[in-house]
Amino acid sequence: MDNNELKKSKSIVKIIEKIITKIETLSYFQIGLISVFIILFFAIIYNPIEFSPEPEKNVVSNIIEDGYIKCFSEKMKYNDGEPVFAEPSGVAYYDDKIYLINDKPIPGLTPFMCTKFHIPFNRRKIEYLGNDYVRNARKFEDMTITPHQKYMFLITGFNKFKKNKGKKDAYNTLIYKRLQPEGAEKLAYPSMRDGVYGSIKLRQKISSALRSIIFPHGPGYFKVEGLAAIPGNTLLIGIRAIGNSSSEKEFCVKIVGAKYKIEKGEFKFVEELRELYSFNPKKNKFIDLDLGLSSIEYDIFNNRLYILTSYEFGDEDQNMGGYLWFVDLDDFYKRKFPTLLMEKIYLERLNKNSVRPLLFAHKPEGITILNNQDVFIIHDDDKAIGHSIITNPRIEFSRKINEAAYTIVRIWEEEKNNK
Repeated sequence: MDNNELKKSKSIVKIIEKIITKIETLSYFQIGLISVFIILFFAIIYNPIEFSPEPEKNVVSNIIEDGYIKCFSEKMKYNDGEPVFAEPSGVAYYDDKIYLINDKPIPGLTPFMCTKFHIPFNRRKIEYLGNDYVRNARKFEDMTITPHQKYMFLITGFNKFKKNKGKKDAYNTLIYKRLQPEGAEKLAYPSMRDGVYGSIKLRQKISSALRSIIFPHGPGYFKVEGLAAIPGNTLLIGIRAIGNSSSEKEFCVKIVGAKYKIEKGEFKFVEELRELYSFNPKKNKFIDLDLGLSSIEYDIFNNRLYILTSYEFGDEDQNMGGYLWFVDLDDFYKRKFPTLLMEKIYLERLNKNSVRPLLFAHKPEGITILNNQDVFIIHDDDKAIGHSIITNPRIEFSRKINEAAYTIVRIWEEEKNNK
């Protein structure tokens, strides 16, 4: 139950208390009328069959290319002998290059890399980037570039933290880098405890933005998985999960944000972070899964925000996947429900076109904008490598441990009466 529902419940309780105090003076007819009123009141307030409104625009899509990026040698191992998996969690497109950030460290290299890009994408040589701030951070989850392409930001998950010890501070990091002219990676709200760098003050700001009736002092646990810079020098941070602890959490789609400035090379928010947007994916009639936010990105060409969501119910390929949503920026600020992106398909037996939700077989973790029609999705399948034989490509895949799956989606608007 969210804050609004709790407030509504308290209001209902007060109304019922007043009714009970006077019920002895009422006739049976009056009691019957009041009973009907209460039933209708609950139906209107909670509306259990309410779904998201039909989209005003007929926006459809197709996957125009997918494949794999070899991030490093397939033989690479950690010091303990365990193999290294490609687990990219963020992506950005800049200066004809695709930039990736890996979820976990890569031995002898950095988790930050780039490669030349064009369509079709032929997966050229990988270049590794970043300084010690990048090497020392843990659990990167997303990255973004400002609309004017002046700065790049990278963020970790903020999902591990020790109040009196600094050994987990590397999981609580926001890094920024000047692109024009190019500069070194810098740490936002820099902190150091027990020899470990982090952005602990930012953690406190995010926690405060997530305060609610249930979590009056901020949640004991939250996980960041989204980052987007939008016009007005505003930075958005997407939240995938929230709860009392890592073992008592729920998937969610929440976005907090605030205006920022970078003055004399130093980043800071100029106002308090606050919750700007949230929605329940299950209010869309096509969704019956527990989805969590996995990435966000601003589309400067269409003035909209894309929201990636994903699910993971197990370690096999068929137990993971995701969907893509979008909302016009004006509607974002009005907190309107986003539109689920639909895929255009041809029904051969009926000899006609149709649509269905665009479902990713891989677990989508990052999105970047290529042009006014195309977006690039990077996937983090954790340690799942899939099946050697694919029977249902919509929910199955096959990859090598050093490969990162990608998908290029073309999105366009059609007339409402087109089928």
